[in-house]
Amino acid sequence: MAVPKRPRSSVRKMRRHEAWITFDGDIRSYECQVADISADGAKLVSDVDVLIGTPFKLSISPHAMVAKPCEVVWRRGRQIGVRFIK
Repeated sequence: MAVPKRPRSSVRKMRRHEAWITFDGDIRSYECQVADISADGAKLVSDVDVLIGTPFKLSISPHAMVAKPCEVVWRRGRQIGVRFIK
């Protein structure tokens, strides 16, 4: 049974740029691509193995001092849907 899609609370903008995922307690950064983004979240493409509910930080450079806290809300293959944690 298909789950009906909820309307988005903010408009997503298509992007094709690199970003980096960093998990708490991990000194490594994992490269990903931002496919689209909004004020509330983003769709990422990455080979990193991450489960739904996993928190991490998203940044625009591998070792950035400023990073956006995120949480995984869905996963389909290499695509990862995240919401920004405020």
